[in-house]
Amino acid sequence: MKTIVLKPGREKSVLRGHPWIFSGAIAETLDKPESGETVEIHNSSGDFLAFGAFSPKSQIRVRIWSWNIGDKIDSNFFKSRLKTAFRYRESLKFGNSSPEKINSKIDSPLALPRSTIRLVNAESDGLPGLVVDKYDDVLVTQFLSAGPERWRETLADLLIELTNIPNIMDRSDADVRELEGLPSNVGPLRGFPPESIVIDEHGLKFKVAINSGHKTGMYLDQWHNHHRIRDLTQDKDILDCFSYTGGFTLNAL
Repeated sequence: MKTIVLKPGREKSVLRGHPWIFSGAIAETLDKPESGETVEIHNSSGDFLAFGAFSPKSQIRVRIWSWNIGDKIDSNFFKSRLKTAFRYRESLKFGNSSPEKINSKIDSPLALPRSTIRLVNAESDGLPGLVVDKYDDVLVTQFLSAGPERWRETLADLLIELTNIPNIMDRSDADVRELEGLPSNVGPLRGFPPESIVIDEHGLKFKVAINSGHKTGMYLDQWHNHHRIRDLTQDKDILDCFSYTGGFTLNAL
């Protein structure tokens, strides 16, 4: 495997679990790795530190996949990371919405707490640069760095296998891709995803433009806050300066 050697003393953040290695921390890049290729990261003494995805044009030169020398970065690795991310969502408590079963073909059926949810949140789930949101029977993906971009087709196949959802819209159009030396990419990745979809959040209907809206179409990470504002805005006048899809405004009303 191709190797990245760090400058003396620059391994401290890696040892603390920081998932990024900046170009200025690198002393030597051996064997000219390609964009997104998996590399070994070594300290200045040659000791193994981690595996990561190489990005030749970004200031974030390597994003770490794993600190475990026993890991093999392949399809099974990504399948395991995705299943861990999904089961974490399954374990969370999201109010009173009924759990939604997805794909009984995996080891144990997943019962997601709601039909719209962020399934993968990049570095937080050990999958730097990958975001996956679920809107009912459609997945919306963002491949934001060179690593997941290199594994795009494998990840798409795994998402279908693990969720049993056949429709994937790719929204890899964030500015950060330009810093990675990657072109914008928007369009169906699998199946026949619609241009927009109507979802239910806390009993309110929202029409989400998954092919052109900001991020993946809606800020699913604000699910809790949208509901919380109902209590905070009782008998108050509200000015919403950033209304977008109206998640806060409609709940305030």
